[in-house]
Amino acid sequence: MNLRRHIARTARRAGLAGALLAVLAAPVWAGGGAVEGALGGEVTDAGGAPLSGVMVTAHDGRRGASTTVFTDADGRFGLPELRPGRYRVTARRIGFEMQAHEDVAHDGAPLRFVLPDKADFAEDLPAAYWYSQLEWPDVESHANFARACANCHQIGDWAWRTPRDAAAWEEVLGRMERRGPPLYARSRAGLIERLMRTFGPGAPAPDVEPPPPPSGDALRAVIREYDVDLERRTSCHDLEPGADGRMYTEEGYWLDPRTLDRGAFPIGPGAHSIERAANGDFWITVTGSDELVRLDPETGQVDRHTHPEIDGDRGVYPHTLRFDAQQQIWYTLTASNHLARFDPRTAQFEYHRLPGGTDDPEELSGAAIAYGSDIAPDQSVWWSQLLGPRIGRYDPATGELQAWTTPYSGPRRLRVAGDGMVWVPFFGHARLGRFDPRSEEWKTWELPTGPAGTELPYALAVHPQTGDVWITGSNSDTLIRFHPATERFDVFPLPTPVSWTREIEFDTRGHVWTCTSDAKIAADREGVSRFIELELPAADAAE
Repeated sequence: MNLRRHIARTARRAGLAGALLAVLAAPVWAGGGAVEGALGGEVTDAGGAPLSGVMVTAHDGRRGASTTVFTDADGRFGLPELRPGRYRVTARRIGFEMQAHEDVAHDGAPLRFVLPDKADFAEDLPAAYWYSQLEWPDVESHANFARACANCHQIGDWAWRTPRDAAAWEEVLGRMERRGPPLYARSRAGLIERLMRTFGPGAPAPDVEPPPPPSGDALRAVIREYDVDLERRTSCHDLEPGADGRMYTEEGYWLDPRTLDRGAFPIGPGAHSIERAANGDFWITVTGSDELVRLDPETGQVDRHTHPEIDGDRGVYPHTLRFDAQQQIWYTLTASNHLARFDPRTAQFEYHRLPGGTDDPEELSGAAIAYGSDIAPDQSVWWSQLLGPRIGRYDPATGELQAWTTPYSGPRRLRVAGDGMVWVPFFGHARLGRFDPRSEEWKTWELPTGPAGTELPYALAVHPQTGDVWITGSNSDTLIRFHPATERFDVFPLPTPVSWTREIEFDTRGHVWTCTSDAKIAADREGVSRFIELELPAADAAE
């Protein structure tokens, strides 16, 4: 460790040693309250000083589940009640060596972790820190690269750091260019050399201090992870709570978090988004076959509806869907650039052409990429265009279509709050935006995770009870909460590295849910698609 880091770390710990005397008398916390009989303990550094914000996880490999809490200011932790069994319990905080206790009883004696300093912690950093090493000629080239090269994975994770020569990077870029939005000429120029300098053999690691540990409400959070399936390899893009208490993926996989029972329905490849109708049925967009699919979770029946040609127009690549108050389905058609409506009662489709082209001559002509959608309280339908860059509103009552250019490029999965405000994640710019339809004014905030400009906010959702805006920290292994009234951010680290998240939902208790793809976690560790449940104490969740 260099002298500068040592001095900074010593300063951060100043005054903590005296608190060690109070550790044994301190209550064990889990979810904001003392829990008798729960598995708990303490975490200190090698010198005996308590460590706060340490992620303590009880892993249940047999059931494909884990539970995570964080140590408080006194280094104490308490896990909530665990299912009977034996657990692997780990303690992890960036800048320190991870420690594990094996074969721990669910109600065992208190555990003590001692974490030595870790001088070389670069491999433990989230992808965002490595992504920050890339140099760009301008901000928009940076954002263009993110849209072109990070539609289904992080930028800067272990796979990017796998040594490649220039020819191998050319092959990777060619594959990305065939599948994703186009790279600007100025983004592509010199890109191989930039990638080699950042990720090639002998490239330097980020010279940064360890990120600050989580604080505030994050210390009172309980995070549970569940493997989507124990036997079959699957990937979760979207998820939706069922009326039966289960959680479902767009591919038809389901988990009952109360029992850990799992199952699957045959939706097929290419499924993208899933939403639940008022009668409990699920509706799913399937991009590979250009279908809308209905799943009855009680019977397992699957009905398929293919997009027809209407007046010479045909819908292609159904994307994000939402229900209006009449239970009609509104959704975007990405490739054909439509806003579409489907009436489940009559099985009738209707297409509404969205503005085409872009204002940037370097984008492909007509490639506006219709993307997110949502229904406002007044039943107007909102949509975004990833490459527009636009958001817009369609009024079904009048047929009026309006559009607004966004202050940043890359508007992705927008949502409309109960007060009518439109919240927009700007992918590639690491910013959250709010649009007021009444004044037509924007306000934006930079996201607080990782070095500036390195977050990839794919989606967001507005909590139905609190009005807080939750955002996917897809490049930093986090969930991010924003309080509109105070304009304060809270950051909640996720337990498993390389957590690429693309949708957020809430259950009836107000818990926050997301899911991850099955991206590999490390060169020697396969990834497993996971449901993630974040629980906060009632007082914290309501703030």
